Amino acid sequence: MKYLRRSGKGQLEHRLRRARFPRRPTRDVIRVRTTGRASLGTSNVIASVLHDIFLIMNIAAPGCCDFYRASLAGAQYEPNISLSNVNFENALYIHLHSGWPIIRILDLHRVVSWYEKVRQGISQIPQNPTERVLFALLHMAKIDVSPMMVIWQFYALESLLQTKVGENFSSIVRRLCLLLEANAQQSNLLRTKLRTLYDIRSAIVHGGFEVTHPMHNGILDKRIDEGFARLIDATDFGNAILLASIQKIIENGWKFPRFDEVVGGDVDQLA
Repeated sequence: MKYLRRSGKGQLEHRLRRARFPRRPTRDVIRVRTTGRASLGTSNVIASVLHDIFLIMNIAAPGCCDFYRASLAGAQYEPNISLSNVNFENALYIHLHSGWPIIRILDLHRVVSWYEKVRQGISQIPQNPTERVLFALLHMAKIDVSPMMVIWQFYALESLLQTKVGENFSSIVRRLCLLLEANAQQSNLLRTKLRTLYDIRSAIVHGGFEVTHPMHNGILDKRIDEGFARLIDATDFGNAILLASIQKIIENGWKFPRFDEVVGGDVDQLA
């Protein structure tokens, strides 16, 4: 991924073709030593830890870790841990082409330290706003681009920003601008892109969204391409905003952000 990051905008596709990504599936040996609570099943604990590793790696260096179609072999049953890194890759792609939102390569030890503070062991129910975001990222890593991706993105954003479900669109934009320290131009871009994503969400939740065949086959029906391209463009930006926000929280040393509302007034006239 560092090899790709060094390229200019015009060189990215060329370097992608030359990047030495593995061509065949790999088989890696995992050695585990258990202490206590053995009744949970070693394979279950390993599967949970691998989900955590997937997130830690891709938050630190977006796109560097891919468990697509992966499973655990050798246990009584083989848990499916298929997790695709495509959402993290697309977030990095947005940054490389437009420069904002800013996606960074973070120090791995710093990300591990942060993750251990917000993720409570192997619990399956989130205990804080950030853990809800992490679980949403895992759900998105298990599905292809679809309308459901938009629902998960807003679940993650509303959890991260601690807004109420369905809260005013302006509140979400305002808090994201504060968190990402966006200037006027970036704020306008965020408002425009997020509005498209929000409109798709509203159409899904309240009706009006045109459901297509799950094949998304543009050869069989050319009308598919335009709508699918719009969905991909919107969700890619959503992934970039979400990842940039998480990285910003880590850089600030926060478990999750807190937004305080302040009210003021003109008291001179009362004197």
